[in-house]
Amino acid sequence: MLDTNTVSYIVKGISPAARNRLSSIGSGDIACISSITEAELWCGLARIGASERRRTTLSASSRARRCFPGAGKKPPSTARLSCKAGIHRQPLGPLDTQIVAHSIAVKAVLVSNDAAFQNAIDLLSLESWATSLIA
Repeated sequence: MLDTNTVSYIVKGISPAARNRLSSIGSGDIACISSITEAELWCGLARIGASERRRTTLSASSRARRCFPGAGKKPPSTARLSCKAGIHRQPLGPLDTQIVAHSIAVKAVLVSNDAAFQNAIDLLSLESWATSLIA
């Protein structure tokens, strides 16, 4: 499950490593995003008044990925994550907490280079694909 920053790096073309890793996904694996991530991406484009080209690129990349609906099946996991993170570590932001809970609910590896996710508890796994960022 790709987080917002990873998808943004791929769509903008500023992480060749992340783009290559996504392209190399095998037939037995599924690259996906959370509906929370999709909403964050569209909100970001609206906020900056993105060009038609960027909106078209995001639309095309959204069709190429599987988007899981929200993790409503397991709302206690979000509350538990928020409480544990707040007590034992730096708390995650509300949207990051929902993305983590969603990845746990669907048993997905979370793909992010955002250091905040290292504070998450109970993640199946955390990977960073964006090892090379072009300014």
